[in-house]
Amino acid sequence: MKLSALALFLVVFTCSVFAQGVLIGTIDVNGDGVADNIYNSGSSITIVHGNNGGTRSYFISSGSWSLVFGNSSSIVDLDGVAGAEIPVNVGGALMVITDKTQSVHNYNFSGDWAVAPGGITDMDGVAGAEMAVINGSYLTIITQRTFNVVSYNIGTNWSIVPTGITDMDGVAGAEIAMASGSNLVIVTPKTSSMHSYTIGANWAVATSGVNGVSDMDGKPGAELAIVSGSNLVIVTPRTQSIASYTIATNWSILSNGIQNFNGKAGNDIALVVGGTGQLRVVHPADGSINSYSTGSTGTS
Repeated sequence: MKLSALALFLVVFTCSVFAQGVLIGTIDVNGDGVADNIYNSGSSITIVHGNNGGTRSYFISSGSWSLVFGNSSSIVDLDGVAGAEIPVNVGGALMVITDKTQSVHNYNFSGDWAVAPGGITDMDGVAGAEMAVINGSYLTIITQRTFNVVSYNIGTNWSIVPTGITDMDGVAGAEIAMASGSNLVIVTPKTSSMHSYTIGANWAVATSGVNGVSDMDGKPGAELAIVSGSNLVIVTPRTQSIASYTIATNWSILSNGIQNFNGKAGNDIALVVGGTGQLRVVHPADGSINSYSTGSTGTS
């Protein structure tokens, strides 16, 4: 039997000796609790099971392919059952190998597509990670546990905000925050819902340190700190609310300026007003602002 005649189809076989190829990961994929060695064998992925459990090979493609993210960090539990799945980019499809059932499932895409950075995580509060796929105008959420695919039409020009895949409503399962023109769009896969917040013409989620998307009110679920012209905007997806603080025409958040400064639950935001030397600290938890300048301290 010639493998070249079976391109894009699955061949599964077990043997005692196999030309293994390049090691690409050591992870339990059959659910027995013992790590397995995973190899790139050219047109196939070969798994050498731990505890002398034999060798199994999955034909991938006679063309080019790669692990999602290009490395083994994408090999995680996707169905809530012991044993990690192996997601593979085969060009026109996302292939998921489930070794514990010796099966493969393909999700087909047209045009350019990619799993979002940080986009393999629990999004519905049920065991097993979902996958968030960027595909043109669409954000597609794949639930391997049920083979369910849901696509959201975001627009022609959009991007996931930095660290924007995390819990934002305090209910198990991550949300996904996206910048789409003048709007901040939040997708909640566990309810298959989408909510838009109109921010303005020029805005961006703060990238100071790593906390532009973090808890800022001491309650479950992250807020988003947004720089929008003369305003600092705080979006709370848990309540679908927006708070806007007018700062100045020239201001910036300090490096690592989003953290807890007052010892109360929830991060605060430290910023400097250009040309004045004034430091201000915004406390989203209670809506207050502390202002600091040479020789004086004030609260507003």
